[in-house]
Amino acid sequence: MALDDIDASTAEQRYLYQLLIYIGFDGVISGSAQPQITGQAISAVEILLPPLYEQRRIAEILSCIDDAIAATRAVIEQIRKVKQGVLERLLTKGIGHTRFKQTEIGEIPEGWRIGTLGSIALGLEAGVSVNSENRPKQPGEIGILKTSCVSAGIFDPEEHKTVLLGERDRVKIPVRGNRIIISRMNTPNLVGANGYVENDIDDLFLPDRLWQLSTSENARWLACLLASDQSRERLSAIATGTSGSMKNISKSKLLDLPFAIPSQAEQQEIASIMQEIDASIEAGNRTLEGQIATKSALMSDLLTGRKRVTDALPMAAE
Repeated sequence: MALDDIDASTAEQRYLYQLLIYIGFDGVISGSAQPQITGQAISAVEILLPPLYEQRRIAEILSCIDDAIAATRAVIEQIRKVKQGVLERLLTKGIGHTRFKQTEIGEIPEGWRIGTLGSIALGLEAGVSVNSENRPKQPGEIGILKTSCVSAGIFDPEEHKTVLLGERDRVKIPVRGNRIIISRMNTPNLVGANGYVENDIDDLFLPDRLWQLSTSENARWLACLLASDQSRERLSAIATGTSGSMKNISKSKLLDLPFAIPSQAEQQEIASIMQEIDASIEAGNRTLEGQIATKSALMSDLLTGRKRVTDALPMAAE
């Protein structure tokens, strides 16, 4: 059954589309080996149907928010593309250089040097995996990070699980500030993903699939370097594993990777530029979260009849 089969004199397609998103499809999915939704099952769903003019107004309000959400996502994606372009140039051409030299990893500024990750690493530690519950920790509890906590040089401490009470004594490596967390085992696209940690988090710990790297260089710069497209390709190339869904990077191969290393002053400049771009992305993400929350609240009010459309107009305009 398609939405264009609906009687247009009694129901607005755009309203029904928003309503189906709101109520979900759990109750109309059938089959276990190959779940499906049938037209008969959808036809049997009981729905609230306000007058047609009100359906249209509700659809307009929610569609406007959808447009705003789509626009915000497009802006965030564009900033991310700009970030990669700026990052690749800074990590290969540097800032203000006019003289370059050929090296084993390509052309780099004349004043830069080549060094392995091992030559600038002060420590590289893996955690211990423990039994946990897939929920955020509460006060007095401790958490174990998920591998999804790092991506594109960004660390998200909210990506964790709660360690079971009987497992608390087994955790090993707490999250420490001015470090880089690296995913040593993950899917082919995500193995080697990393994120910069700004501050200590005493109640969050690493699993065995994550490393925590300390360095003698600028840690923010190094996180940017490891998150660049070029570095991600090199990290993927050294990952091994017979499974097509899971790859692993050995400690020795990681530490043997050569990189172009600028002066610490230039590292700081590069890190500061990238930090400003990341702040713009984060601001966009906060806007997006607010828009999604606004839509969720409006759907809850308008699609249940809790608020009639005339009452909701001021809220929609905000």
